[in-house]
Amino acid sequence: MSEMTPTPQLAVRLSNVGNYGLARPDLNAKRIFDLVMASAALILLLPMFALVALAIKIESPGPVFYSQLRYGRNSRPFRIWKFRSMRADLCDSTGVCQTQANDPRVTRLGA
Repeated sequence: MSEMTPTPQLAVRLSNVGNYGLARPDLNAKRIFDLVMASAALILLLPMFALVALAIKIESPGPVFYSQLRYGRNSRPFRIWKFRSMRADLCDSTGVCQTQANDPRVTRLGA
């Protein structure tokens, strides 16, 4: 048996990953904690986000944000929003062309 083969005990423990092994009241408390901490972090980081948005707008024309469709748990799609780090006028709308070293599409701020 190799080191990478999970033991039956490990497989049982991994089956609780979705709910962290917590009971419903504890899951509710964790959700509230997560929301409060994320909200506080967002409020504290808002001035920095504003400066980054201003720098993006000054450096190159186009929107400050862009979004991507990604797939999460159970292959559920979700939309993620990011600060733009590449020039909007030179973008690859198909997403086929990957970023390379010295790529002219990457802004100074994105580098």
